[in-house]
Amino acid sequence: MRKRIVYLAGVIGLTMSLYGCGGAADNTAPSPAADTKEEAQETEPESTETKEETQETEPESTETKEEAQKASEEATETTETDAPSYSDIYTGVIDELVASGDADLFALVDVDGDDTPELAAISSEGSWDKDQVFLYTTDGQGIVLLANDIGPGMEGHAIGFFEKQNVFMQSGATLGDRYVFNKIENGEPVQITAISSFTMIDENDNEVSTCLVDDNEVTNEEYTKALKEALPSGEITVLASVDTTDMVKYDVSAEDGYLSYTEKEKIPYNSYDEIMKILGSGN
Repeated sequence: MRKRIVYLAGVIGLTMSLYGCGGAADNTAPSPAADTKEEAQETEPESTETKEETQETEPESTETKEEAQKASEEATETTETDAPSYSDIYTGVIDELVASGDADLFALVDVDGDDTPELAAISSEGSWDKDQVFLYTTDGQGIVLLANDIGPGMEGHAIGFFEKQNVFMQSGATLGDRYVFNKIENGEPVQITAISSFTMIDENDNEVSTCLVDDNEVTNEEYTKALKEALPSGEITVLASVDTTDMVKYDVSAEDGYLSYTEKEKIPYNSYDEIMKILGSGN
């Protein structure tokens, strides 16, 4: 009896020992969820590294943008440097005028008060058959003709400018008076206003006067008022006058529908050699 009890106790102990080993094996088995979490944690540093790499590339983009802007500025400076000077441009047109016989006297004048002078040119011989009075400017790339006319003395033809006022005037008409006031805008001549009056004979042999402001008929009083308002100052320099090869500066006023001139001074022109020397030492 005692032996059987000892035997049963040994069997029970062995059974419990085997059960305990099985339980321990189950508790140490790896969990799939835990492995996934660990893998995700391992990948996080890679994402952080990618973000840091992106941030590191931003300065390179900024540097590229600055380099492009610098290249654009250098290209602009090169273009400005390559633009011809007014001296070069005026030298070219002077040579053409001399070669054609259209002008042989020249002067740099200031119409609009900027850093670029205008060029006046006339013929010392004068002519009523072709244009021999010229006023030029430049747009920075080439020559621009502001006004041209025949020699002075014929039907009131004249070209004058109001110094540094950005106004120049061309006058002359067949049957009366016509004054066209212009300005320089973006390197081109732009008309400000045109004022004219003329007298005709009607079917009853009566004189009929007509006054126009910008092609609109006005009264004599409105005409005179418009003429006065068109004068930017009381002083005008006329490029060519009768009986002189000089420019002439006048006091000018509008009275009774006419422009009245009182001479102030004569301003000599330059010969070809003189103007070339001036331009050679200019801009």
